[in-house]
Amino acid sequence: NDIGGTLRLGSHGLTTPVANSVRHELLRINSLRTVLATLFITRPHYCSICGSLFLSRGFFCHACGVAAEGSCLKKANRNLPCKAVSAPVDSPLKHHWTKGNLPLDSVCDVCDEDCGNGPGLVDFICAWCQRTVHQTKYDTFFFGLFRFVIPPPDFALGELCDLGPHRRYVVPPNAVILRKRGRIRRQNSIIERIVPPENLKNWSPLIVIRLVFDSCVVFPSLLPAASSSSGNMDGHHVLNSFRRVLHTSQVIDLARTPPEEALEWCHLLPQCVVMVAGGDGSISWVLNTIHRLRIDPPPPVALLPLGTGNDLSRILGWGPSQDACVDAKNWILQNLPHTVRVPLDRWRITIAYRRHPLVSSLRSGTTVKFMNNYASVGVDALVALNFHRSRNRSWYFPSRIFNKFLYLSYGTKDVLERECRHLSEHIRLELDGEAVELPPLEGVVFLNINCWCAGVTPWISGVGHEEFLSPSPSDGLIEVFGIRSSFHIAQMQVRLSEPLRLGQVRTAKVTLLQPAPMQVDGEPWEQPPGEVTLAFDHQATMLSKELKPSHSQGDLLRAPLRPLEEPDLPAPILRHRRHQSF
Repeated sequence: NDIGGTLRLGSHGLTTPVANSVRHELLRINSLRTVLATLFITRPHYCSICGSLFLSRGFFCHACGVAAEGSCLKKANRNLPCKAVSAPVDSPLKHHWTKGNLPLDSVCDVCDEDCGNGPGLVDFICAWCQRTVHQTKYDTFFFGLFRFVIPPPDFALGELCDLGPHRRYVVPPNAVILRKRGRIRRQNSIIERIVPPENLKNWSPLIVIRLVFDSCVVFPSLLPAASSSSGNMDGHHVLNSFRRVLHTSQVIDLARTPPEEALEWCHLLPQCVVMVAGGDGSISWVLNTIHRLRIDPPPPVALLPLGTGNDLSRILGWGPSQDACVDAKNWILQNLPHTVRVPLDRWRITIAYRRHPLVSSLRSGTTVKFMNNYASVGVDALVALNFHRSRNRSWYFPSRIFNKFLYLSYGTKDVLERECRHLSEHIRLELDGEAVELPPLEGVVFLNINCWCAGVTPWISGVGHEEFLSPSPSDGLIEVFGIRSSFHIAQMQVRLSEPLRLGQVRTAKVTLLQPAPMQVDGEPWEQPPGEVTLAFDHQATMLSKELKPSHSQGDLLRAPLRPLEEPDLPAPILRHRRHQSF
């Protein structure tokens, strides 16, 4: 059956009106960052036209692997076709062989020996199934002379391609039906329908979404929620790796494509998996878009942690971080088949502004945000706000280690200044409708997952958590605790202290009498006086990795997760506990 819908391809560089003669997505290697990637991360390349070696300047197609010098670029686009975007539905899919420039660890699929390690353009790789074969030579006696004949790789593996072991996550070109749109001189091709392949079982294509900083115009709706400066800014390398093994339109750069068009795949396909490559802010923004578009059923979301904290990735088993040198094929085969679907509570945060007598420009109004991981008001939000402001300055250097250094610097600075030392006098806290008398505090945190502040497990630290229910990101409850100071946060990071637990509740309300720093999932701002209400809204579908039983901290973080197939049972409510002394 055909799946209806449209997906624009013009934003992905696939603007040709002819489906089978797509120009290569050749990226010029001229910036310092790309030069370093070519020299030290991958290796030098040989020109696919003249065979000459180039080290730093040239062109490389990340979709099919064709490389070309500047003088050979036109010949490469004219004579060497790229991976097809679309093909006739009834036509069989054939191998798309590219000669030379094989990955360093390539092994011949015929003889199981190393290949691609010789000088020059040697051996072949299929741009779809990623199989590699030797450039076999046969001796032929012709009039007393030896002549070397090089047969095509199809001679050994056959002509038809099965898309390789990762076939269930790939959209083949003979499943894509295109439609032209726009004026004659500026026509773009869009995906109008997807015809699911009949020979692929459990077909669930992978859609890779990543925000990459670029000089092009970034969509305004993108800026508040996802930061292009998260982590090491490894987005280009990650997208290029996945373009090599997937259909090029399955890999989407949100700096060039609106989020609504990126998630149009969920309407085109009977089922799919959305992978978000980024930090907690990028994940939250994608989940917000899925909820706003009311996609039913919502697609499961996998994570590739590229941010700084990556707290949600830690509890779902995806790890604390991922470097840029990701092998897309191995990552897919080693992770996606070993996942389970789990629900994730998402909380609605309603912010009602109050008109302040000292701020004439501030008007009454209401703002709604959604929380996946945690929300806070006070000292930890102040540190995040100072860091967020630093990322927009000229001296900022995008690095995960440098980001953690900035967090440490601003946290140490607040230990001496203590800007939020009077916070408990300027806020009012209500848990499940009951007022809570706060002791001297510098921060209040509302925790949905059992991970906070880049790997800290505050709720289960120490001995006080036995009085409460076991925390879970899918129980309809949030854990509320207080922070005494920035030094208290440092103590919890090294497990020398525990939080001031205030309770597990279904609703919470914070009344701000004066402006205070706030954050939701690592996105901070200065909050004017008003009322902030937290209440459960809905659940998102996430993919969690199945890990072997162990006593590591990673398993401890994800122990409370329950599979999505279990029925939703009403969780008991444990009212907050009032502390008499701290």
